[in-house]
Amino acid sequence: PEADCVLNKQIFAILTFMGEKDYFRVLVAISLHTAAGREKFNGINRFLGQGHAWDIELLRNDDELTSERLKAELRKGYDGLLIFMPKAKEIFETVRTGDLPVVFTDYPTDAMLRTLPRGVFILDNVAEVIRAAVGHLLGCRGIASLGFVPTRTPMRWSNERRNAFRAETSRHGVRAEVFSGDGDDLKSLASWIA
Repeated sequence: PEADCVLNKQIFAILTFMGEKDYFRVLVAISLHTAAGREKFNGINRFLGQGHAWDIELLRNDDELTSERLKAELRKGYDGLLIFMPKAKEIFETVRTGDLPVVFTDYPTDAMLRTLPRGVFILDNVAEVIRAAVGHLLGCRGIASLGFVPTRTPMRWSNERRNAFRAETSRHGVRAEVFSGDGDDLKSLASWIA
């Protein structure tokens, strides 16, 4: 449901920018190797299943989203872009020079905000996400402590969630830990959980 809500905002934003047409060509760049990416893609499919006429080109992983590939795709004449990948900042110069509406699910830089008049940035309310998660877990029986495992590669959203996790668990007075090891080392993760 949360992914649908976010996706509906993104779809509304891009449709607002594209205006009224019977048929839209949309480039969607979304990481399908993540659960969040697959949920967003499912939301796009549900949206299209309601009779919306979109012809989409799909880029499925970060390796496909390069400036060169994007330049080639943009020559095909799209009406808008939905970019749900962490590499969005790397292709910023490519989309900055165009006049297409672009919806990002990434944190904008100051340069992006100044120079993308048709750019929309959809972000999670980190405090609410963590508040809901901690509240749910504290409502379960037998919870003695909580833990947070950040992303293996530092990501801004993960750092913000870690900070919100610390604040929320402190507010509730519950014992909480943040994993500091390598998430690929399952032995150390198992030991930390134990």
